[in-house]
Amino acid sequence: MVNPDAPGGAGRAEYADVLVAQAPLPPVAARARAEELVARWPGCLVAAVPEGDGGCALGARGGAGVVLPAWAAPAPALVVASVAHAWLVAGSSLGDLRSVALEGDKA
Repeated sequence: MVNPDAPGGAGRAEYADVLVAQAPLPPVAARARAEELVARWPGCLVAAVPEGDGGCALGARGGAGVVLPAWAAPAPALVVASVAHAWLVAGSSLGDLRSVALEGDKA
């Protein structure tokens, strides 16, 4: 997982299959940025960009991007990206991903 906007991130982005931007953007811009990251880096399977309202925009190789609103993705963008990557690798469609949530400790 690489932040392509971090110092040296562009060099590492070339080899990453998950990219996560750190700067939140408005929803439309976040989705466009996520899709741009996937298009720019051929090895990238999924890219996540946080939205200013707490949601997360996702872009995926070979598929349309999605936006998970804050209520559906109350987790950091890096967690959402990790779940989306696992979801895609398991053969599911990003369009079928409805929410990502963290569970508390059960101890």
